[in-house]
Amino acid sequence: MSKIQRIIATGFLVVGVVLLVIGAYMAVVPAIPKEYAATTQATIIDISTSYGNTTTNGRRNERHDVPVEYQVDGKSYQGQLGYYTTGMVTGQQVEIQYDTRNPSAISSPTGRTFGMIILLALGSVFIVLGVVLMVKPVPVFINGRKVA
Repeated sequence: MSKIQRIIATGFLVVGVVLLVIGAYMAVVPAIPKEYAATTQATIIDISTSYGNTTTNGRRNERHDVPVEYQVDGKSYQGQLGYYTTGMVTGQQVEIQYDTRNPSAISSPTGRTFGMIILLALGSVFIVLGVVLMVKPVPVFINGRKVA
């Protein structure tokens, strides 16, 4: 195995482990500690879409902000839902968690789970690629000639 292949494989392994650790952390440690978490229904009060750069396939990156309103002990609060799914509409009810010590701090179990799954999946793919690169030599060609 060439030195450059070893470096690339190690990079894949390191990135994979970091993604797995972050995903596992999200799975084990809740955004709001259990003893202070309570759930309630929130109402989506708006859905705004902003557009970023155009991707290589010609699509524009979209970002959705989903502000919600909810009540705790008769007092109204507003916050950002933290995720968006196709089909969401203004006025829709969604479940949120709030911190009983600070009801303005909210978390969405659905959005957090989705992020955790993505991180765990990507981490696994990076680790598999890193291991494959470590054990299987990959030929290197420069100007059509095999050099390694």
